[in-house]
Amino acid sequence: LLEAMNSYKPVLRYLRHVGIEFNPLLSGMSGTREFFRRISCDKMVASNPRCDIAVDCYNEQRPPRVQLTYINGRQQEIQTEDRKVDEIFREIDYYIFGMEMEYIRQGKNRAELLGD
Repeated sequence: LLEAMNSYKPVLRYLRHVGIEFNPLLSGMSGTREFFRRISCDKMVASNPRCDIAVDCYNEQRPPRVQLTYINGRQQEIQTEDRKVDEIFREIDYYIFGMEMEYIRQGKNRAELLGD
């Protein structure tokens, strides 16, 4: 239960765009499918309704990926094949933590980062 609650941290507040690409029929996609389910749930979307979430379900033999654009303009691509959903969220959280630390070093706070 605690693990599921942690995955609902409002990461969308830090994102402008989330692109999810995967073949739902192949094995090794369960983490990607669960990431899509969690990132598009009402609670998550309500944290930043301006964040664009795009999903491409394809019928090809290519690895799944998540493409992110953060509020600071940086882009990140995460290869998600055979990865657990919590690993995907941890990678995003790691970048968000670094972004927050950079703002603190500049003498800014989270509210300035998020535009609150």
